[in-house]
Amino acid sequence: MARELRIFRTSPFEPMAQELLVPPKAIEPPDLTDLTGPNAYFFLAERAGRPLGCIALRNEGSFGLITGFHFKPEETHSSLPEILVEQIETQARSLRLPVLRVWVGDMHANVRAALVRCGFFPDGDADADAELKLFERPLNKRVQLPPSLTAKGR
Repeated sequence: MARELRIFRTSPFEPMAQELLVPPKAIEPPDLTDLTGPNAYFFLAERAGRPLGCIALRNEGSFGLITGFHFKPEETHSSLPEILVEQIETQARSLRLPVLRVWVGDMHANVRAALVRCGFFPDGDADADAELKLFERPLNKRVQLPPSLTAKGR
């Protein structure tokens, strides 16, 4: 019998979250301070006591910054990444944030693909050779695409 997916707000220092956030062979744990504090919202997805993914939102005042977006490789083509992003969107809307932004490294193609499926687009002004790329998504109902993604002359 399949168990339900459970998504809940917790600390990134919780043992199940650590399984997703800390590489198995890490000598030093990564700095997780950007996932904590009064302006941070960290969510964990689990099924049957097994962590499947996590995501965090930082309220930066004029925008929401997504950090700590991780999921198990076997969840790449499932609906889990979209469900996690939807959780963050709901939180950002409750904070009345107009846009979500996220920096994604070249090594995280599965995260990039999930963001694109969720309607995020790369910042057209970003350096094409940069190792990290900025993706964003407006949260207002009328999405206005940046000039780099619209047809010229229209």
